[in-house]
Amino acid sequence: MRNVLERDKSVAVDVVLGTAGKGGSQDARKILPAFPTTAEELAEYDVVVAFDYDWRLLDAAAQARLERWVARESGGLVFVAGSIFMDAWIADSQTALIRNLHPVELRRAARLTGQDATGLEEPMPLVFSRDGLDAEFLWLAASSIGSQAVWSEFKGVFSCFDSTGPKPGATVYARASRPGASGAPESNPIYFAGQLYGSGNVFFMGSGEMWRLRSLDDSLHERFATQLVRHVSQGRLLRGSRRARLLVDRDRFAVGSNVVVRLVVPEGEKAVTADCRVV
Repeated sequence: MRNVLERDKSVAVDVVLGTAGKGGSQDARKILPAFPTTAEELAEYDVVVAFDYDWRLLDAAAQARLERWVARESGGLVFVAGSIFMDAWIADSQTALIRNLHPVELRRAARLTGQDATGLEEPMPLVFSRDGLDAEFLWLAASSIGSQAVWSEFKGVFSCFDSTGPKPGATVYARASRPGASGAPESNPIYFAGQLYGSGNVFFMGSGEMWRLRSLDDSLHERFATQLVRHVSQGRLLRGSRRARLLVDRDRFAVGSNVVVRLVVPEGEKAVTADCRVV
């Protein structure tokens, strides 16, 4: 993802290497020694993409700054699950605020039941929900039908951090289909999910395997990464506005589908959510 975003001249990428020692090297505009430590430093960014980050490194004040940046400053946040730190920080009561930011209910030791944490031997195809098929930021072609054709050629992923289900108001876009599974589709683990959080946008991925799209075409991974980042950052375009705003989680909806509409009023007031139906 860093390589893809670095090629986009409209994007500036800074990197925090959570596991690297002093003097670590990485191609980026800037290598940060730690997660931004002040609200002013965090305000410089539109999106945070966290690949299996150890959130125990952030104290309570830093977690509160991140939560406020998303909720009040319209920040975009992408959580990418992993097998190195995730199980440990979920068990830490000091990271409750980070768990609350996720659009899914996390649980410990939640890799696929009975499977090694490194993943499976056979890939799990991604099965998109109606919402996922309609979400343009997940399209890998110019149309919904064309995108479905491309995704159908994608063999899938080999691991997925399971969850107990989506949170109220969250949207499930895709699930990872277990090999040989015969239960209801809802029993499969959630792979893509998102939610509006205050005036910000949060997205969850069950593992960091979207680079596998390059097996079909290098441009597909590039398209996926750039569209996702732009999707979660769209609220930042109106940050600082003193006018009330209405937010929805995507551009178009099927007739009769549920639509979450979020009213965001100026600083000092609380964001209000309401469910309605397209008619």
